[in-house]
Amino acid sequence: MPLDVALHRMRAQAATIPVTDALRREFADRLAGIAVEHDPAYRIVVLLTGTDPVADRVVDAGGMSVPLVFRTGAAATLDRILGQIRAFQAAIRAALPHPPASVRISGRVRLS
Repeated sequence: MPLDVALHRMRAQAATIPVTDALRREFADRLAGIAVEHDPAYRIVVLLTGTDPVADRVVDAGGMSVPLVFRTGAAATLDRILGQIRAFQAAIRAALPHPPASVRISGRVRLS
């Protein structure tokens, strides 16, 4: 990917943080995950539980139009998944040959 395209997408990604935070609140009871895709096109994909469809959207961010694509059918919400990770974190770490130094479990998982 050319440097100018990458920088443009990084600006758009930073500008969509308030958008994804709002989506987390709007779909709190159904949210399974939010991902930024670069291929086949730059877009944000929102994965939801249930089968009730949500119409796709477009937001202007960082000088570009960013599609928000909604997919349904996830088996569990992000909160449920993170709760299970918290509940079984010791067993998960014990099962890994080289567990990470620490894991912060929140709406955004970060290894440190």
